[in-house]
Amino acid sequence: YFLSLLEGKYEKLESIGISREDISIWVLYEYEGQCNMEYDPVSMKKIGENGIVLCISCWEKEGELS
Repeated sequence: YFLSLLEGKYEKLESIGISREDISIWVLYEYEGQCNMEYDPVSMKKIGENGIVLCISCWEKEGELS
């Protein structure tokens, strides 16, 4: 979804001083048990071709406070 928002707008972003290298997509994920993520090849290719950084941060959910 985020990649589709950027498509065709890179020149406009560069005109206001935002280069492709400034763009970073973050995935934040809190999990219980197992943590799995899957990304389709088309999206990964678009990210790479456009020089966009993909950051993934996972952390295990802490137990309930008593």
